[in-house]
Amino acid sequence: MSRFECSSQQLRNAAANAATIENAISVNPVHRMRGGDIGHAGVSAALEAFRASWSGEFRLRGSAAQHAARLLRSAAADTDRVDALLARAASRLGSGR
Repeated sequence: MSRFECSSQQLRNAAANAATIENAISVNPVHRMRGGDIGHAGVSAALEAFRASWSGEFRLRGSAAQHAARLLRSAAADTDRVDALLARAASRLGSGR
């Protein structure tokens, strides 16, 4: 069985990285450029073909990055809650309650 250990701050850092990836995908210039922006017909056609074939992939990757960021933020919050509960339980044991 594998073991995964990670602090809540590391999870938040990973969530920030996922959000950065999603942003980079969503603001990629290929989404805004139009055929007329290029000038050369062959380059324009290649851009349109690329965009048509990869638009679904860009959407999927952007969505996956958003979901990953939410999941990691939630895991960080859960980790903080568990740490607080364990600390409270440990303090009760130490005080003899």
